[in-house]
Amino acid sequence: VITGEARFRDRNTVQVGDREIRARRFVIATGSRPAPPPIPGIDKASVLTMASVLTLSRRPERLIVLGCGSEGVEVAQAMRRLGSSVTIVGAEDLLADEDPEAVALIRRALLRDGIALHERAEILRV
Repeated sequence: VITGEARFRDRNTVQVGDREIRARRFVIATGSRPAPPPIPGIDKASVLTMASVLTLSRRPERLIVLGCGSEGVEVAQAMRRLGSSVTIVGAEDLLADEDPEAVALIRRALLRDGIALHERAEILRV
């Protein structure tokens, strides 16, 4: 991992600071920032990200998790077990890219924990 401002000098050479790196292929990982989905009213809501939810000093009484992916499921289960009332709302099936048998076990555990689950839902506004 090399951190710094980089520029391609040619097809096989990248300059990072004083360093020149030659390779046949490069992987460029620039990072990312969470962005709220384009849902009307979300700009007026108190929105948490994966990073900000971990910095809370008090648990929220109620929490709606948008998305049925692994990060959303992780946060939902953790917050529920800490005592928050949690609802998961997602446009797809729960953990859609995972093994269906494993997902069935996780779905049952979430429901048993008291998490409300709304899959294949259209979110109209916040």
